[in-house]
Amino acid sequence: MSFVEETVGYMIRRVQERMFAAFHRRFADSGLTPAAYATLATIDRNPGVRQGRIAEELGLQNSNMVNLIKSLVERGFVERHRSASDNRVFTLTLSSAGKLFIEKMNERALALDAEYTRSLSDEERRTLIELLGKMITDPQ
Repeated sequence: MSFVEETVGYMIRRVQERMFAAFHRRFADSGLTPAAYATLATIDRNPGVRQGRIAEELGLQNSNMVNLIKSLVERGFVERHRSASDNRVFTLTLSSAGKLFIEKMNERALALDAEYTRSLSDEERRTLIELLGKMITDPQ
């Protein structure tokens, strides 16, 4: 094992590459990218969320969210609503088609996650998620 293989960043990157490849295979017919799936899932759990909040939550640039949201609206999965409290702000909800679609995609995502983490015990999986969460929320 080389020095680089003993670094957390390198190992996370390798896992990410493998998970993205598996995601693209499993979701190829859906036309979703990992970011689009995560966006739909976030809107599903947070109806009325603002676009900027999704970008913040997912670690994406707000400028990238514009085209992503636009494509999800065009596909009929997401609806944009002007905020009642601030006309400059739009909130996002899933359409009926979006709700049905995300239910199916969540089933795929859960199956993929189970497949990808099958070598971990339930406790190891929870610990991994907890440790990665700590790294994500560290203000650095």
